[in-house]
Parts: sequence; C-alpha cells; structure tokens
Amino acid sequence: MPTISVSTYDGNERALDLKGQLPSSFISWDTQRVEVWLVEDGPDMHSLEILYGSAKSYALISEATTANRTAAVFVHGFTGNAVSTWLRFQTLIDELHDQFPGFAEWDLYFYDYGSMYGNIPVLANQVVSFLRSVYPSPSYMHLFKPDFISGDKIVVRDEGLNLPVRYENLVLVGHSLGGVLLRQAILDIAAQRGYDNVDVFQMSQEDRDILDATLRLFAPAIFGFDPTHLIGYFLNFACGVPPLRLALKPLLDSNPPYKDLELKSERLQDLRRRTELLARQLPSARALRAEIVYGSEDHVVHIDRFDCDPVAEIARDQSHTSICKPTAEYQAPLRFVYGKVATTTA
Repeated sequence: MPTISVSTYDGNERALDLKGQLPSSFISWDTQRVEVWLVEDGPDMHSLEILYGSAKSYALISEATTANRTAAVFVHGFTGNAVSTWLRFQTLIDELHDQFPGFAEWDLYFYDYGSMYGNIPVLANQVVSFLRSVYPSPSYMHLFKPDFISGDKIVVRDEGLNLPVRYENLVLVGHSLGGVLLRQAILDIAAQRGYDNVDVFQMSQEDRDILDATLRLFAPAIFGFDPTHLIGYFLNFACGVPPLRLALKPLLDSNPPYKDLELKSERLQDLRRRTELLARQLPSARALRAEIVYGSEDHVVHIDRFDCDPVAEIARDQSHTSICKPTAEYQAPLRFVYGKVATTTA
C-alpha cells in the first residue's frame, strides 16, 4: 500500500512528524501555502476539501448521491490538531467500508482551532458559528474555498461539491478539551436567551436541529485535568521544586484553557450544573446527553460523567491520546462514532 510523507502543525506552529502514517490521500499546510498529494489506493468514497476561514480545518465529503446524509463534526483537544488527534479516521472510513458501510453517506468535518489561546467561552462561541455553517444546511460560501494554492499554481475547482441541500443527522465528536467546547457550545445554543428563559419554541429551527444531535466524546476533560501515574508524578515533582515551580506557574497561569481545565474549576462546575439543569428542562434535546468513552490507561483527565449521561464506557489498554485513534486492529473508535461502543464497562 503506498504511503506519503506528511507534516502538519499544531497551534504553536511546531512541526509534527506523521511520515508514513497516512496510507492514502492527504494534506499538509502552513500559514503560507497548501499542498495536496493524491495517492490512488483502495476505495475512494470521500473527497478531501480544505475549509475556508478555519485555519487548518478540512472536510471529507461523501461521493454518495443518496438524500439521507449525515454530518459529523470532530473537535480536537488541548494541544491537539485536526489531523493527528484523529489519525487514521481519515482513511479507515473508506478502507473498512465492508465493516462500516454507512460511513459512505457521511460527510466528516475536522475542525481546527488554537487550543493554546483564548478561553472556553470564546472558543465555544467559534464552535457554535462553525456548527451553524455546517448543519442542517451546509453553507458553501462560509465553508469551502472555490480555489486554493498548490505549490506555485492556482487550482480552480472544475465542478461543484457533492453537498446535500440539507443533512438528516448530526454527530458531534470531541476529544478532551474538544468535549468541553462542544458541551459549552450546546449550552450556548440552548440558553441563548438565558438559563431562566429556556424555550425551544423561541429558537430557530436550525438551532433546534443542532440540539437534536448525537454527542459522542472521547476522554472528555469535563471534570478537568487530573494527572496520575508517571504523568502526575513528574508534574507534581516539577511543581514541588522551587526553581521549576517559579518557571512553570506563570506559564500555566497565563494559559486560559489550562486554567479552565483545572480539577474542580469553577468553569467546569458551572458547565456540569447548567448542562444537568437544561437536560431536565429539555428532555428531548439529545445533545445535552453525551455518550462517553475513556481509556483504562488514561492518566490525564478525571474519569466521570454528568448525571444526565449514560454510564461511560472504558476501553481497555487505551490511553488519553490513543483512545480516539483507530487502526485496522483497534476499530473501537470507528464503532463508537458509528453508533456502537465495543468496549467493556469499568
């Protein structure tokens, strides 16, 4: 199977080495250029499209002509990005078509943002805008570039995208901080007139449709970071050494997302209280209830669920970062997003 060399960048513009890990068509980019490699191998049921105005976001658009299409929006976590967080999702949805035939009718949007900058309300507000541009009716003008730069050439699209007029279903997928941002975005949509004045009939039909989405979260940081095992040991050790503490504390305290994700932070406690409140007030709003999976070897976040969520699943032998990266052997992430968690409960 052919492979390609890929380099991309995280929110700090630090190069990530992904060489040889993407066995199909994919991209790399920086702030000045976009490069595209096309490698013909295996089934090709999605086209790769760069999204406009979202830094490094992209979409895999289905080639299906059926009317019953699903939109899935993926939101990465703290220090992650839209490529490496979801590694192999981009190709396995087509390569494993026999096991997951329904993905052929899905459009997958991989949303990217600077997780090292901005606080949760600001980042969640941007997610709300993105969701509204995707669902229920995708906005071509807000989402897609009509042309892009490849090397020193301008490439002009010679045919329209295979976008539906309207999607039938929405699946929201988050990892770590991405799960927090999705839950906050859902709250912002549901309580846009205030938490004491929640009325679905005062919302637009489009926002009501978003609240009917399915929410599936990988290792969400909804209770905050809780480093344990070796990760916790080294962090606590560093913070216990006066010179290191003096160097680390200003850095961590100046990072809004990190402060918001401290264990039992006021921000996260408000997120839980408000989500559980609205889940009682709006029992038909599916997006207020999350399906959650954690890895048994997750030593980064506190493992728990909101009272309105079903019991979280535990994927054995998976870490905080590996939990959302499928392989041909580890297909549980695909099954989870597709609609079934093939793991064991803790």
